[in-house]
Amino acid sequence: SADVVVRAETPITSVLPQEFNVQAIWERERGASMINFRLDRATRHGQDAEALDTDDVRHGGLSLSTLADLHKAFTALRPEERPIFVAAGAEGAPLLGMFSALLTANGQAESALSGTIGADPLGVLASEGTLPMDIESLYDEMAATVLWADENMPELRTVLVDMVPYHA
Repeated sequence: SADVVVRAETPITSVLPQEFNVQAIWERERGASMINFRLDRATRHGQDAEALDTDDVRHGGLSLSTLADLHKAFTALRPEERPIFVAAGAEGAPLLGMFSALLTANGQAESALSGTIGADPLGVLASEGTLPMDIESLYDEMAATVLWADENMPELRTVLVDMVPYHA
């Protein structure tokens, strides 16, 4: 079914954009059919890594605070060429906006992006016990991103339901 996401590739867990870029290019050359990656906790919570001095930064995945970080991570990758998969955390709008800006800056159509930039606020609450804002606001944002993506990035899914927190 078109609604089922299968994550066959191992997620890229590099924390610095330049390291991510090297690993993603290596995975592409090995025949990876998607760009599957993890974000650090600071990025998943919409925090600026440069302004923080915590374990949330550069731990567990890619740290993205700016569009320049995303440019470094995706240099020579062209994200529109293969689907991406990333669990965005409680809210997907910041990362969705960064990808939109990256594609626009590179002269590429937003509609070319496919895959998943998935928000899962309930999963974040179940696994971490806290959210960056109230659940109602997160659900309103999720609804807005679904509508926006349907119009601008129709091949991109913006909602993720991660069952891992419920099996722990």
